[in-house]
Amino acid sequence: DLRIKDGKLKIPKFHIDIIDALVENKYVNITGFRGCAKSTWAALIYPMHQIIVEFEPYTIIGRETDDLAREAYDTYLAKLLEIEETNEIVVKKAGEMTLSVSHTKENKKSKIRFVTRRKKIRGSKSEDAERPTLEVMDDVESYDTVDSKAERERTKKFVHGEALKGMSPERHQFINVGNYIHQDSLVANFERDERFVTI
Repeated sequence: DLRIKDGKLKIPKFHIDIIDALVENKYVNITGFRGCAKSTWAALIYPMHQIIVEFEPYTIIGRETDDLAREAYDTYLAKLLEIEETNEIVVKKAGEMTLSVSHTKENKKSKIRFVTRRKKIRGSKSEDAERPTLEVMDDVESYDTVDSKAERERTKKFVHGEALKGMSPERHQFINVGNYIHQDSLVANFERDERFVTI
């Protein structure tokens, strides 16, 4: 258990709240100050757990820019290669900004695709899931993009028209990670959305 050691919390309560929200809910909206490790938990540790332990069929990681998406891709690739042997997985590059994870013992495959808010998600397919089963939007907005109404609308169109509508109806979880940087930001809008649990 990540939470308790010798009767004491091993990690801050905020992180436990994030873990609980991710484990218990299909729609999660996580906000907090910069540097509080919300992205580490929600956009790296939790998705990696889902891929390695729960055999998540098809994961999308959304970032604001191509450079940030590439950085996330490189991080996942390095971490997965690091644990490849001990977790009986085979990691391969599977196209532009896409990784394939074969679970040799279970004979299952997982696909991870890294996108920006300017890319299409719908129509993407993996061998085991026609639509994404886990989507994480990790800081897909910044002060530069929320200041412009046109950019806010572009982000909303991507998230609502591509990401949320493109998910598998049978198995899905959507996670938004960001900062409250505008009253019309994703974080603010999801905070008002009854489907979402906001941390």
